[in-house]
Amino acid sequence: MNNKVDLGEKLRLLRVQRKVSQETLAEAIFVKNTTISNWEKGSRQIHLKNLEEICRYFQVPLSYFTVVTVPEKQTLSKPTDRKRLIALTITASMVVTSAILILSNRTNLNNEACYGESTCYVINDPSIVSELQSRSISGGLMTNVEMEKLVEFMLSYREVLPEDYPASLLRAGWAAHLNSGISYFSDGQSVDGPNVFTYFAEFEPDVWWNTFTNLQTLNQDMLQVFQVEDFDAKIVIFKTGTNTFDYEVWTETIDVFKIDLSLGRLYLNQTLMSVPESLPEPILNDYFAFLETSRTWVDINGELFGFMAQGDGVYFAYNYAYKATETYNYKAHRYYFFDTVEDKSYHLELTTNNSEGGFFSVYELSQDIKDSSRTTITSSRINLNEVVSFQDLELIFTNPDVYVSDVWTTGGADTTAAFFEAHRGRFMYPNIPIDYSYALIHNPFN
Repeated sequence: MNNKVDLGEKLRLLRVQRKVSQETLAEAIFVKNTTISNWEKGSRQIHLKNLEEICRYFQVPLSYFTVVTVPEKQTLSKPTDRKRLIALTITASMVVTSAILILSNRTNLNNEACYGESTCYVINDPSIVSELQSRSISGGLMTNVEMEKLVEFMLSYREVLPEDYPASLLRAGWAAHLNSGISYFSDGQSVDGPNVFTYFAEFEPDVWWNTFTNLQTLNQDMLQVFQVEDFDAKIVIFKTGTNTFDYEVWTETIDVFKIDLSLGRLYLNQTLMSVPESLPEPILNDYFAFLETSRTWVDINGELFGFMAQGDGVYFAYNYAYKATETYNYKAHRYYFFDTVEDKSYHLELTTNNSEGGFFSVYELSQDIKDSSRTTITSSRINLNEVVSFQDLELIFTNPDVYVSDVWTTGGADTTAAFFEAHRGRFMYPNIPIDYSYALIHNPFN
């Protein structure tokens, strides 16, 4: 009878007795289903680290896999039989010892067997191996299943926006909520539309943190040691126990992430890190829901305000307000066009003043919402003192007779006409009367 220690067969018997599937066992010890199958068939060797994890899972001693059983038919009645038994015992003992040596004699820092997995994560940088050994670190290599779970876990700690929204869409959401009087509650705190816009505008992720928590981008080849040239850093990841890992960033100093997948915890240099808070999805849904349907025009606190969805990704907003300075006072009419298809945002403004006439200006807003600057397309003096319909907006401001030619004029009627011509068919104007007449306003500075 063959008395060789058959680890694979013992594993199969144990698994069947405990009614555990290959898939369940594979998931528990972070290997693939095929790896369990190959171990049981004997086509791949079981690494000692894996054997220890199997024993922990089934709660059996390591000796379960290494003790040799004497065949029942073997007798000790004859001296020759006794000699044969001694020889057999010595041979079996050598087999067991050799098996354990084979399983444990490979350095944990450079193991081409990789627990029987087809993909290895090998620590083969001499300086890293030397440093880890000097610290008496005997961490093990990682299987591809473990690496994939680690990548997924680390991604949850990245500081990221919920989605990459076009600047024009964010601005349209801001205009839809401006003066709407609607707020949302998140974690007991009120959040209104403009604050959502501010969240996007002011979001500044930590570049270092985002770089080293995004293993998917950093480690495209899924190696266990790799170089990050932008930071002049070396990375090493290794297993320290069941579901626990160390991830070290080597620059001028060594920053250490300690990861416990069982508890879902991440430490950076012994400090427990929390998952970054992102804008709650319900708030985003409500923020953009205003863009799906047209809103009625409302008069809030004496200021006319309106927002409309015009279709094909175009939104239109209008508001006006009285303004007063130490030298003059005026009414400011503001128009906004948001084209989310082209990702372009335009601001048109007409100011009327009872003494100096008014100005009509057209601006294009920056596509970067963090940038508050705007590019002037046209800005000219005008004479306009009447109530007109919004529908006549293009007709009015392409009429040369409303413009006053002086040193303040930039562009004038021709440039404005070219702007309207370029966007004809995209921007529409509601049939609503707007009062462009001059008005005496109480000036608090007087």
